Amino acid sequence: MTVREMQIAFDMQIQLISKELEIVEKPDSYTILYFLNAAQDRYLRDMYLSKGRMRDNIEYIQQRSDVLRNLIVRENMLVEGTEDTSIISPTEVDGGIELDLPSNFLYYLQSFSKATNTLVGVTDPTWTPNRLVDHAEIDNITDAIFNKPILRKPCVLFEEGDKAILYKDMDTEIYNISYIYLRKPLKLVLENPVTDESVTECELDPYLHREIVELGTKMFIEEYKYRLGIQSSQPERQPQQ
Repeated sequence: MTVREMQIAFDMQIQLISKELEIVEKPDSYTILYFLNAAQDRYLRDMYLSKGRMRDNIEYIQQRSDVLRNLIVRENMLVEGTEDTSIISPTEVDGGIELDLPSNFLYYLQSFSKATNTLVGVTDPTWTPNRLVDHAEIDNITDAIFNKPILRKPCVLFEEGDKAILYKDMDTEIYNISYIYLRKPLKLVLENPVTDESVTECELDPYLHREIVELGTKMFIEEYKYRLGIQSSQPERQPQQ
């Protein structure tokens, strides 16, 4: 469905609301677009990003990659360094490297490091997959006075606010990072989309467009009922004598 078709479907659903909740002032285009965009974001969050554990979310997204194919992208974040100069150095207290995330990043799926490793004799920067870890593993992957771990893969940890930290062992140097991730959907607009910011057709799989409209309508009705409840709870002003 185009955004215009979604707007029409939204308006038709509003028309079918029961008499008990008759909406006198029908929403304008700006309001409808607001709720369609909000519904798109909520749908992604509730359906794909609410499993609790990050690994569970990633596995579920990968299983549904056909539905989200327009939002799954790959991006290199750093310019490649030279073979004898690593471009990444520790920035965290525990020796981790804070990673920049793409501006349109929504959720992590996988990443790769371009690295060398003197222990195994890899002197030319070579791509290798990173391993996702949680906080329970920090003691086992960080350098300490009595612990110099050997990491077969660089390790990525996510913290609050989607802050990503990369951990490597003392034999590894990192030159580049590549992400595979779920990006934020572009904003829905009726016309004249701005490049890389908005679209006139929903990017989710076509069979989901109706669900987005229904969710957006539901959100609008709930907001309308909330406002209606506030208005009805306010005492009527008595006319002045």
